[in-house]
Amino acid sequence: MRQGYKILSEHGEGYDYEVEKDGKVIFIEVKGLSSDVDDITLTEKETRKALDERENYWVMVVARIPNSPEIYIVKDPASEIDKIVTPKSRIKQGEKWD
Repeated sequence: MRQGYKILSEHGEGYDYEVEKDGKVIFIEVKGLSSDVDDITLTEKETRKALDERENYWVMVVARIPNSPEIYIVKDPASEIDKIVTPKSRIKQGEKWD
């Protein structure tokens, strides 16, 4: 892999690539967009992995595919999480008290 990164595994639980560089393991989730950069939503598994790994979890956003691709790296996306949202569907499945 370029720039000294070695791919250790692909398509793990909550990430696309597990890579290593200089003894440090990094988990990378790749998100592709056909348009310019926009908000990215992580799945539940991706969010858990991001919270567990923090600075060792990166999101690689590839925007403007296929005509003029641009790549952006977001390290520790969990640092931007300011709240956890419980979906309405989950709340309605919960125990109801009267």
